[in-house]
Amino acid sequence: MVGNPNAMTLSKRGELLLKMKRPKAAISDATAALKKNPDSAKALKLRGKAHRFLSMWAEAVTDFAACQQIDYDDDIADMHKYCTKRKVWHEKMAVRKAKHEAEAAKEGYNGESAPEAK
Repeated sequence: MVGNPNAMTLSKRGELLLKMKRPKAAISDATAALKKNPDSAKALKLRGKAHRFLSMWAEAVTDFAACQQIDYDDDIADMHKYCTKRKVWHEKMAVRKAKHEAEAAKEGYNGESAPEAK
């Protein structure tokens, strides 16, 4: 980067990138801002929003939780609650899918008959 921008500048640029629907670039800027200032609530909030945009629920929940510990915000609390619900739902669906696939594999293996030799 040219000019060695500070954490606030990176966060503001990340917000603009997110508005332009470029969440991966916003995550990159927020991560760079957090490297310069690990206690930046603005960068954590931005990265959480970008993760939410990409349906990366676990990462969004982690970022929103850290952001809320630094600087509580009611709007972020609502997003954090929503992302937590989505994360739990996706985890349940992944367990259900794995269980279903295991049962299908077991039935397919046991249900097959061996070819008979003549």
